[in-house]
Formats: sequence, structure tokens, C-alpha cells
Amino acid sequence: MKTNVLINLLDKHNEGNLLATDQFKPNKVLYLKSKENDNLYNQIEKYHKENFPLVDIKSYCINEGDIEGINNILNGLIPEETIVNVTGGKRINSLILLNQALIKGFDIIYVDILNKKLYKLGENSNDIFQQFKDIYLDDILKITGANILLDSTTISTYPDVISITKKIYKNLEIWHKYKNKLYDGNIFIHDYAESNKIIVNLEYLNDEETRILKICLIYLQNICAIQCKKNKGEIKIYFQNDYLKGFIFKSGTWLEVLTNIVVREIKEIDDVKSGVVFVWDEGKTKVKNEFDVLAVKDDILICISCKDSSKYDESTLNELDVYSKRLGGDNAKKILVATKEPSKKCINERADAMGINLVILDKDINKFKSSLKKIINN
Repeated sequence: MKTNVLINLLDKHNEGNLLATDQFKPNKVLYLKSKENDNLYNQIEKYHKENFPLVDIKSYCINEGDIEGINNILNGLIPEETIVNVTGGKRINSLILLNQALIKGFDIIYVDILNKKLYKLGENSNDIFQQFKDIYLDDILKITGANILLDSTTISTYPDVISITKKIYKNLEIWHKYKNKLYDGNIFIHDYAESNKIIVNLEYLNDEETRILKICLIYLQNICAIQCKKNKGEIKIYFQNDYLKGFIFKSGTWLEVLTNIVVREIKEIDDVKSGVVFVWDEGKTKVKNEFDVLAVKDDILICISCKDSSKYDESTLNELDVYSKRLGGDNAKKILVATKEPSKKCINERADAMGINLVILDKDINKFKSSLKKIINN
């Protein structure tokens, strides 16, 4: 199938439209959109100009159920030079476009992203297994109208961070018993005049806690993460890299890093980021949100929330569900990684009902990787 013109129906999630554009490489792409999708079309137009600079792009505004409008557009095109893509858009408009295109003798396609198939509809209908190009996280976020403000993916590649993460993982019971001490301002005093400095007040630690602290400090010194100066009743700690203090003292960051590392090792994964802060427009306001780990496999978004506790509830699940659908649509994979079973028993059933995969971290890293791999590849 060769084409001069490709017709796409603008949708909240336009991966199928972009894959069709890349596959057929038309001279011109026509997007059929509704008035309320002007902002989304602007995002698509910008993406097209960056990634398909030789392809002209144009939009037509149609109402829901607009048979006359769709007919007028098709009547101005040559069927032998046009492919009609019915992958997205409002269902009634997709059906009308399909029906009118069949009547007028146009070639029609449907892109099944999940199963990597391209369907040719109409006379001599068939399906073709298609090796589509990879769409990366930045692409998916851009075409859904979301923009990344920042991400902390790089921190997952630093040897000292990886070493500390693995040490925490190997000592989870001790970590859970004492981690709250890190957030006690009477014990760990942040020196805001020196961003890399922490003062530990030993007065508030018992003998066992002091012993564990010393073991941790020796370990951190051995990997060249800190330098220490001990005075009477206190220890001054100087972090040797700017990112280390934030990594240790921001709750749950180590679990994001561990999950990022494990997901990155799954060979089917095309792209992965962690600590992703993104913003999208909701009318006249901007909404800012964060995902612990985002990955993409075969153009399907994998959204992962990480909880280093048992304290996650319905609101946690709802947040994961809403943001996943907003970014990746109904095909998005939703995973909640936690270090403990939920404190409320109903959460397991609620997660299952919402299509959220709950993965509880245990002492076997290979089991953790296997669980994630099974969900991602299913």
C-alpha cells in the first residue's frame, strides 16, 4: 500500500497515528479533530515537524457524528492516493469514517499496537504482523500533551548509589526498623548553609542505634561517599557528591533506583526513566504529577509506583490508575511495587479489580525481576 495522503483521527493517545505515518510515509497527513482538542493537535503538529519534517500536516474540525463533514473531506480526496486510518478518535466518528471510506473505495487500515499488527480493512481484508518503530518515553509524553519537568534517572547509574541501594535491599529488616530515625530532626540536623553537610546528634540514639550508625558510616567511608568528623556527642558528615544526601534522606528513593535497575535489565524494555516529574494542561491550568518509574515496551507505557512500606491505600491505587490512563491510555501497564503487604487487606482485591499488578519485594532479586518481566511481557 502506497499513499500520498493519510487520514488520522486525533485521539488522546496517538501512537497508532504516528506509527501509521512512519509506516506509510505519506506526503500529507490530515487529522480529523474536535474543537476541544486544539491544544492536543498543537502538540501533535509540533511533534510532526520535529520527527516528520518532510510531511505536510493539516487538520479539519468535525463534530461528533458529523457524517456530512466527513463526507466533504473524503469527496475532496482521490481514493487511489489515500489511506484512511480508523485507529483512534470518537467511536462514532471512527465508524462513520470506516463506513464512508468503504463506500467510496478508499484503502482502510487499523493499527493494533498491543499485538503489533496492522489490519487492512475492506475488500481483501487481512492482518499483517508489523515490526513498528520504537516510540520512546519522551515521544509518548509529548504526544499526550505532557512535558517532563525533570527526572532523576541518571542517579540510578551512579556506582555509589547502586552500592547503597543493594546494601539497603540486603538488610531490609534492619532498614525498616530504623529508617524513620533518618527523618528525626533532633538526630539528623541538616546544615542549610552547607548543603552537603549533616550533623548527627548522638544524644538521641541508644547503644544499638549508635552501633548500627557506626557500621553504616564505615561502609559509606569505604565507598568514598562521605567524610566524617567526630566531636563530643555529635558526628559531622560531609557527603562527597551533591546527589547523595538527597538520595539517602528522600523517603523511598532507593526503591525507585532498585526498580529502575531491575526494569533496565529486562531486554524487552525500550526505555526507562525514574523520578519523572511531568506537567500537562487541563484547560487553563497546569497539573503537575510524578511517577516513580516509567518504562516503555513495544509502544506500551509501563507505569510503576514504589512504596517502601505497608501504608498504601485506595488513594494510592486511584492515583496510579488515573495517571496511567492519562499518559498511556487503556493499554498502559500499571504496577505497584511495595516492600510490605498492604496494611488493609482489601487493597489486594481492589488493585486486582483496577488492573493494577501488586508486586511485593522479597529477599530474592531474581524473583522480583521475574515478576516484573512476566507482567511487562504478558
